[in-house]
Amino acid sequence: MLQCAGPRGPRDVPAGQAAGAAAPPVLSLRGLRRDRAPDREGAYSLFVPSFTLRLGEKALITGPSGCGKSTFLDLAGMVLRPDAAEEFLFFPGAREGRADACDAAGAWKAKRFEELACRRRSVGYVLQTGGLLPFLTVRENIRIRRRLLGLPPDSEQEARTAEQLKIAHLLHTYPERLSVGERQRAAIARALAADPPLVLADEPTASLDPENAHTVMRMFAACAEESGAALLVVSHAPEQMPDMYFRRLHIRLGATEAGTQAVLEEDGRA
Repeated sequence: MLQCAGPRGPRDVPAGQAAGAAAPPVLSLRGLRRDRAPDREGAYSLFVPSFTLRLGEKALITGPSGCGKSTFLDLAGMVLRPDAAEEFLFFPGAREGRADACDAAGAWKAKRFEELACRRRSVGYVLQTGGLLPFLTVRENIRIRRRLLGLPPDSEQEARTAEQLKIAHLLHTYPERLSVGERQRAAIARALAADPPLVLADEPTASLDPENAHTVMRMFAACAEESGAALLVVSHAPEQMPDMYFRRLHIRLGATEAGTQAVLEEDGRA
């Protein structure tokens, strides 16, 4: 039986480590494609020619509504099966300096669903609505990530993250008593709780006003930098993070004979 090991070593990535040649990859994609069955508007295909995300790097995906931003996140998080992939490698041990890779494309093809489920536990995911379990307190929501990996609570890390996100006074509170912004900050804390090498966020501030959205994103980026995780964010409002030094990517839509093709490409702006 496949043993799903979580991140167990100390934080051996310096806070705020800059992405670069020295930083190990967390995700490496090439020739990735996801198709959608034709509808009244024709066929749709999302294509990723090449994409590598390294430990400590922050990347921002933008594009028009319906272009496939959330689809790309689900592919990167191994939630959604690609229709084709020349390379799809995830490095769950990047935080501990291990170079062993999970061949997600091969696992999908061979129907090794247990392996994929296991690897998904090494990915933190922040949804648009937070996705907190309503019958658990904030503290319990945060700790459930470590429990799923068989890890004991890390009270020191929990307290530090809660302080950074300004929710320390809310740890015993249930989600229904939180504001939208507080729920999103609690969801961020939960995604970071098990020190994942990769954190994904789908429009994490979409429900917030611009001022609160900017504040929450600054907190999020700072927490990810402190943990050393790679951060991949989808947003329709990049103006909320002009000073956070995200690598910018864009999904471009184009027409083909078969329908619409969406292509992920570098934006060129920092």
